[in-house]
Amino acid sequence: MIRKLLIFLGSTLLLSGCTYAKDTLSTPPEIKWEIPETIEVKIDTEMVLSISNKEQTAWKEEDLSLTLRKQGEEKTIPIPFETINDEKIMVNHSFPSEGIYYLTSTLKTEKISLQPVRLIVVGEVVESEDVKKSEEEEDSTDHSGHH
Repeated sequence: MIRKLLIFLGSTLLLSGCTYAKDTLSTPPEIKWEIPETIEVKIDTEMVLSISNKEQTAWKEEDLSLTLRKQGEEKTIPIPFETINDEKIMVNHSFPSEGIYYLTSTLKTEKISLQPVRLIVVGEVVESEDVKKSEEEEDSTDHSGHH
């Protein structure tokens, strides 16, 4: 039951900080993740990032960065990715241990700054304490935009 709850939380939670020039964009690009429902430890996991860009805001691969942080740890690590096309990014990553992870995608151009955070549950996280800690950390996440 708790595993299903965590998968649900992980698949529906998306925190986002966003700023954009209102005079040049009516709708900022959206960043959406395609992540498997179950992720096993130490097995390559394929994840796809889709950037819907209705306003055709120009961005380059160097405008995007991905970082990963495990819950309860301060250290973040950069995540390499491969550009599939103008709207899709492919990530292959092997998670070293079970737990709750925060995957931050940062897209910064002259006109926009997006920084959504995706919660990912890896393995069998069964303690309700982990869920409570996760919710507390999310509440304290900086939601302000970056310039």
